Amino acid sequence: MAKNFKILRENEYCRIALINDGIHVLKKDSDEVSSLSVAFDDKLHIALGWDLQTYREVLCMSRAPVFFGNRRESKDKQKSNFKIVRISAWPSARFIDVGFMQCTNGIISGLVADEDLLEDQQYLKCCKLPSLLTSIPDTGNVLETAFRKVQEMFPGAEIRSHTQTEYTMEIFFTVERMPVKLGFTRFEEQQKYVISGFQLDN
Repeated sequence: MAKNFKILRENEYCRIALINDGIHVLKKDSDEVSSLSVAFDDKLHIALGWDLQTYREVLCMSRAPVFFGNRRESKDKQKSNFKIVRISAWPSARFIDVGFMQCTNGIISGLVADEDLLEDQQYLKCCKLPSLLTSIPDTGNVLETAFRKVQEMFPGAEIRSHTQTEYTMEIFFTVERMPVKLGFTRFEEQQKYVISGFQLDN
């Protein structure tokens, strides 16, 4: 049983809850974890479609050792990019970049996990691995494998279409009524496709 449980905010897709002092994303109509939720820390889950100001507010209500930093805006100021930074207090205070977030007109529209976390043993001991840190082998039926990966990562995803070039692949799908795009980038020397992030299909 959770020590504390409180619904902080909700929108048309899902709800943000404070559970044991951490921010979690739940389904709209139940207390199950939302398929749109991505863990960047065991106390910080982020979902697409929320306005950044809401996340800043709920972050202040939690004890998540995380902040959003280094804002960069596009020339037209419609898109902004932020680092997702975790504050580690052991063995000594340090800042760990755990991912990146893109906002379009103040709405969270893109999330990327930092692959360097795969090499950070101390981080892996303390936190769950973000679901975006994954890859698929570059085989003859790579598209079919990518479709399975989408449905594994985002339960209930309904695949709508895809695009594919020699080095990139994008899969467009809907999950919990939200349109989403998942991008794969091919690394020839490693013979695999790596997920580069996922974002709202605008």
